[in-house]
Amino acid sequence: MQPRFRAFESREDAALELAVDLSKCLAQAVQSRESACFVASGGGSPEDTYKRLGSFDLPWSRIRVLPSDERCVPADSPRNNLGMIRRSLGVDAQFIELTESTSIDDVLPFDVVLLGMGEDGHTASLFPTDPDIEAALESSANIHTCLIPGLEEARISLTPRALLDSRMIYLLIFGASKRDRYESALSLGSVADCPVRILLRGTQVPVHIFWAP
Repeated sequence: MQPRFRAFESREDAALELAVDLSKCLAQAVQSRESACFVASGGGSPEDTYKRLGSFDLPWSRIRVLPSDERCVPADSPRNNLGMIRRSLGVDAQFIELTESTSIDDVLPFDVVLLGMGEDGHTASLFPTDPDIEAALESSANIHTCLIPGLEEARISLTPRALLDSRMIYLLIFGASKRDRYESALSLGSVADCPVRILLRGTQVPVHIFWAP
């Protein structure tokens, strides 16, 4: 199944349309299965999307929100992904901390996953510079803990096994350099060298890419 690429004139337009899509996925999940699980990316790119999504009248008390990855920092740190997601959404959802001991079996498959991508081709905290990236990509576990050279803190990430156990995946990227990286990720090459490729190759999960300059 080929990913669907959508380009927008502005980041504001992309954030709004993405929030609309996410709200529809979550509403349908609750209607069909009485609850929903949303895996949300950290970083700065999705904050506007979360603010817009939080304004929708959804049954938030029945929606569980789990970060795709987390920095190993205190929960009240401004660098904590779940804290940013919670503040940006501003809703009374069921927020799940991602730790080494978090069990996610009861929320799989995820209803919708939102991820970002770095200029190095990483997604979630699956970095090409991780000494254990091959093990993370092939892991039968749901969670991978890593210490990435050059980064301030250790990271915890959902593995491909978990991320691909979902009903819908969105990838939000901004800027010309990231679009170039995305285009190169579509070509032949190692997944370990560009982990976002795990989302773009041979998956049965629909993948939608939202891009703006």
